[in-house]
Amino acid sequence: MKSVRLVLNCDWNGRWKRRWKIECRDMYVLWFAGIITLFALGSCSKSEQGEAGWGDKQNTSVAQTSLPVIKEAPLFTGIDQSGKVFSSSVLKGSMWIASFMFSECQGVCPVMNSTLEDIQKLYSIPDLRFVSITVDPQTDTPEVLAEYAKRYKADPSRWWFVRMEKDSVRALSVQGFLLSDPVEPSAHSSRFVLVDRQSRIRGYYDCLDSAKVAELKGDIERIRSEAH
Repeated sequence: MKSVRLVLNCDWNGRWKRRWKIECRDMYVLWFAGIITLFALGSCSKSEQGEAGWGDKQNTSVAQTSLPVIKEAPLFTGIDQSGKVFSSSVLKGSMWIASFMFSECQGVCPVMNSTLEDIQKLYSIPDLRFVSITVDPQTDTPEVLAEYAKRYKADPSRWWFVRMEKDSVRALSVQGFLLSDPVEPSAHSSRFVLVDRQSRIRGYYDCLDSAKVAELKGDIERIRSEAH
């Protein structure tokens, strides 16, 4: 029995030594693989943090960047819905939104003026004003414009509907506000033009694009926060 135990002990020791060598080699492989895995995970984590940080910086940068000054707003005169002479000089020192429309328009104009009505309600501040210029002066007399203004609950102390000669309105749209040529009434622009207190154009916003309308509201707030 002793000899058997000796043999077994020797055999066990031999196999144990060989197994130890194998197990040690396997342990080194596992340890090295673990280090690589941890490094890879750490790199992924840093990459994700970097992307999130970049996005946050971009958002912050956009929020802090002032609106561009595009050009000086044009000076113009016309006749408003009350039949009185209107001059854009009365808008100096106020923010205002310019737009082009006509009373018989059944397409973009109802959307445009409904949006302005909402903004008028949202910002009940005297220094935010609105000027809607008709591209169909032959049809849109002061009386017609007065009835049209009532449809959108336009505050006459803040919102003017203005008519002028056809050649003048075309030049005002193209040269003054850098918009399309309303050679026909239906060719007028669907964009709002935002003008600041220093009579400078600061942005254009398509009234048919809800994201642009939301941007307009945000930019009104940004201009309000600017120093006078």
